Amino acid sequence: MIHRYFFIFGIWLLIVIILSGCSASPVQKIYDHLEQSAEIESLVEEHQEPLMNFETQEHQLFEEMIVLSLADIDKIQTLAEEAIELATKREETIEEERERLEQAFEEFNHVEELISGIEDEETREIAAAMYETMEHRYESYKRLYDSYTNSVQLDKQLYEMLQDEELKINDLENQINTINEAYKDVFQKEDEFNTFTKEYNEHKKQFYEAAALNVSFE
Repeated sequence: MIHRYFFIFGIWLLIVIILSGCSASPVQKIYDHLEQSAEIESLVEEHQEPLMNFETQEHQLFEEMIVLSLADIDKIQTLAEEAIELATKREETIEEERERLEQAFEEFNHVEELISGIEDEETREIAAAMYETMEHRYESYKRLYDSYTNSVQLDKQLYEMLQDEELKINDLENQINTINEAYKDVFQKEDEFNTFTKEYNEHKKQFYEAAALNVSFE
């Protein structure tokens, strides 16, 4: 699920104007931090294809397990162990994404100390709104990460349960229901994160326009 969240961030095609003065202005410094942050975050895409493959393979294994009977317990156990390995790979991939996004947010945070130095009031207010939205976006991402990793843990518990020859159908149904509810929460967190991403992109565009930066968006 998480692999879909970051494409929304967008691709900025940028043409930087030459600003007057011997040292960079607060606007130019903010611009540099914004684009460095975006560049770091764009590297998250490297993890998307393997993550999608892990999810697909894991789902296929689960589909195989649920049609087998207890007479095939050895086969179920083998498939369950494979599914656990794939779930672990998902956790590792998501952790790598989290670290990359944390780096991007840390780079973005340099913007805060520069906002007060913007001379134009309207541009300064837009920059402040942009910063606040990114803060909300980061907090939203952390909630999404926690929700997703919790769901993966529940998946792994399910695969452990399926290896138990004495597993009761009621316990299995309860675990599946718990997992379904957990992924509903993931979807809700996804929507929240996407909303903040969209708002941030809008504020970023407004900032570039208010600061009269010669930037083209596609």
